[in-house]
Amino acid sequence: SREKVESKEYGGDWAKLTDIVRCTMAADNLHDISDAIKTLEKHGLKPMQKPKDKFTKPTDVGYRDFNFIVQMPNGIAAEIQFNTKDMLRAKNEGHHHYEVTRKLYEKHDAAGVADKPETWPEEDRQAYQEAYAAQQKIYGDAWAGHVKKHYGSDSKMVKSGHEGMVLWLR
Repeated sequence: SREKVESKEYGGDWAKLTDIVRCTMAADNLHDISDAIKTLEKHGLKPMQKPKDKFTKPTDVGYRDFNFIVQMPNGIAAEIQFNTKDMLRAKNEGHHHYEVTRKLYEKHDAAGVADKPETWPEEDRQAYQEAYAAQQKIYGDAWAGHVKKHYGSDSKMVKSGHEGMVLWLR
């Protein structure tokens, strides 16, 4: 928590830390995630901010989840991440590669050149690119497999009404 609060994003403000209480819920598919969200809302969990829908807009490497901050009935803020079992398996497989890219980015951020990989030493640039590409493959394969297994194709997934978790806002 301290590391997160001391980051540039939080600027030392402990009030921005909203994930001290957090959990991940794993589901077989997006329909089950939608049902789980509705059940939690029925039991008093209230969204405190707009959710981060990375199913609709995945990260640059293709990682997907649905994450939001809720207020629990006792008033405490908690982060809930919803994910498919397929993507969680990929997250576990890709975690090493994520750590490589994160540590290299942080190393060069401290030097003020994180956003200028062309200035990095060749060894760091190559390690970053390899780890980044590995994540793209792992997450891309996981999502393609998930869509094929549960929907048959992207177009059938969209027709099913589960193309993104924005459904919970309706």
